[in-house]
Amino acid sequence: MSKIYSINIKLMAESDKDNIAKVLARGAQKGFKYFDNIGEETYDNMLIIDAQKAAQKLVESYQTKPELGPCVFTHMPDPDDPAGFDDVRLWFDKANDGWLEFDMGFGAPKKKTYYIDFDYYLRICLDLVQDFQILEIHATME
Repeated sequence: MSKIYSINIKLMAESDKDNIAKVLARGAQKGFKYFDNIGEETYDNMLIIDAQKAAQKLVESYQTKPELGPCVFTHMPDPDDPAGFDDVRLWFDKANDGWLEFDMGFGAPKKKTYYIDFDYYLRICLDLVQDFQILEIHATME
């Protein structure tokens, strides 16, 4: 049985295309690659899209309600292997109180000895949301 790990951050920001694009643009600056299969399990012929197009598709996915929800499949550069990458999913949603929620989900986490290196993922997430005030942060394992 596989586990899903995630970092969830609630931001004091409207849940809109511009704010989602700001977070994704920060990722693009760090070498993130976004794929054009927003919230679906299709892996064939995945096209790489830019942060603006990914943000637009995420906002549109709120209406189409894809299988996995409003998330973008992402390759995140692996600092330990210049040719490698980590697969993550970035979810964006509107919290019950109206603020933007950002969630990074990953299935094969980096480890420090025997423990999951949540610090590594948390630092990346904090870099991505540095333009916003943070209201809540949660790290989970399901």
